[in-house]
Amino acid sequence: MRTWTTPGAVPRQTALISAVMIAVGIAALDASTRQTLSIQALYLLPLAIIGLHCAWTPTTIASAALSIVFPLGSWLLGESSRTPAQTIIGASAFLTACVLTLKVARIAWRSREDIASEDATRRESERVMQRLAARYEHLVEHASDIIYESDAAGRFVYFNTDTVFRVLHLTPEELLGHHYLELVRPDWRDRVEQFYRAQFYQGIRLTYFEFPVCAKDGTEVWFGQNVQQIVENGRIVGHEAICRDVTERRRQEAALERSREELRELAAHIEDVREQERTRIAREIHDELGGLLTAVQANLTTSLDSMERTGTEQQQQLVLASELVNEAMDSLREVITELRPSVLDHLGVWAAIEWQARRVGKTMGLDCSVDIEPAVSSCEIDAVLGTALFRIVQEGLTNAARHASATRVSIRVGQRDEWVVIELQDNGRGIDEAELSRSNAWGIAGMRERARHFHGELVVAGTAGEGTTITVRVPWRHTTP
Repeated sequence: MRTWTTPGAVPRQTALISAVMIAVGIAALDASTRQTLSIQALYLLPLAIIGLHCAWTPTTIASAALSIVFPLGSWLLGESSRTPAQTIIGASAFLTACVLTLKVARIAWRSREDIASEDATRRESERVMQRLAARYEHLVEHASDIIYESDAAGRFVYFNTDTVFRVLHLTPEELLGHHYLELVRPDWRDRVEQFYRAQFYQGIRLTYFEFPVCAKDGTEVWFGQNVQQIVENGRIVGHEAICRDVTERRRQEAALERSREELRELAAHIEDVREQERTRIAREIHDELGGLLTAVQANLTTSLDSMERTGTEQQQQLVLASELVNEAMDSLREVITELRPSVLDHLGVWAAIEWQARRVGKTMGLDCSVDIEPAVSSCEIDAVLGTALFRIVQEGLTNAARHASATRVSIRVGQRDEWVVIELQDNGRGIDEAELSRSNAWGIAGMRERARHFHGELVVAGTAGEGTTITVRVPWRHTTP
């Protein structure tokens, strides 16, 4: 480790030590030699002390070396009373001192160059860091998003002033030192605080949250905020965040959601109107057309019975007409049943589901089983909800017979807390995600919309070759009989 603190400088201790060494060397000389050499060395001593005190240069290094070595060498070689051995030892010591002194001078000179190079590198690094800091500050200050920093308590300590003023119309004096919750819309403050309190206690480093704030002019602005904790020595000392104005996107999403709700309401209204129209048509067909066919059948039967009593030969046309009327009445009942099964109105949804399962099993060759929990079957479902559940089950049975190539279908109805759960499971070919996402899968889409209209959900799950399961969950709405 070097003893100097500034490039090229030598501490005062080094200069003082050099002066002491020179004085000791001169004191070791005999009187005449000391007088001569001291005068010669003293010419170099001030220059050496000044140079060592100020900076390493070739001149000061040479002066320091000569001020020490020259008197010492003269004393070692010039004493006449010394023996040859002592003179050789003194010469060796003198040469060794010269070599060491030159090496020290060379090392000192190289150290000076290294320090100068390090100093230049440091100054260049500082200039680069200053340029980068200026660029970063310019980037932050002119960013389109709000960038801010808060302390651990949530008070603002920094933000990009221009962007905050453009979005919220607030000045630094109006915002610095204030808590971030002061900007949040009052009815959202608890939610925002709970979210970031959970972040603080759970140690989540980066989170995203959207919430509304109030600008100075009262305008509502929605922020999408990314927050990261500032951690020093394992302790959270603040937060830094980037806030993006997502007001327009939220407005578009709200408008889109309103449009979807309106479409759902329209679809539900159309379904209600269609159900009412089905009921009306079924009733009119039953009352009007059914009544006419019954009357025709009665007249034909009376005529045939009269011919049989009188022994008159029955006309073949009358017999054929009677058979056609019977077929027409069967078809009429089938049409009425398709429009609106009377069992649904008279016996309720659970009896209607059991009746529909038997009917599909008979007409389409499916092995249908129905299992309804007693807690459910003992309660009468709301009529509108009951109709929706019946139509979902009806559509599911039709899909199993026509599209899934199933031979067996099981229907289970139960109650889970405040939910009615209906599960249809078949052993057909199954269904995959591609089929579920097709734009023309109107049957499944209709079932989903019926469930969603009652704040429920419908889930379709299938595996190729292992069948399909349809699960319907709707809130429990019933009246005790």
